[in-house]
Amino acid sequence: MKTGCGEIHTPFLFVAAELFGGGSERMAMVDDLRMQCWVYRSTRKDEMYVYLAREDDFDSIPEALRSRIGRLEKAMELELTPKRKLARADAIKVMQALRDQGFFLQMPPEPLRPDLYFGD
Repeated sequence: MKTGCGEIHTPFLFVAAELFGGGSERMAMVDDLRMQCWVYRSTRKDEMYVYLAREDDFDSIPEALRSRIGRLEKAMELELTPKRKLARADAIKVMQALRDQGFFLQMPPEPLRPDLYFGD
């Protein structure tokens, strides 16, 4: 099957079905699949980010998690596609989380060196 964006590949057909449910007419637009999101950084934990499906929709984040991540500052607005490269997250997983729960939590990277015990 061809679209204006080129041939649609089978893995992306599956993604469209998973993200937005059935319908070949929806799956035919996979290469054009786009989702807007807003990214916020935690003021309490360096390099922790929260992606939101709706701008400033902090109520979509469970209260227990909100209390742990602290105040959030807007970092950027993104347009996600299944093919988009993100620094530390898989775009498809982010899109699924945004669809299912309204947010995606990106944890800080693991340290490159082990934590050392400095003794007493």
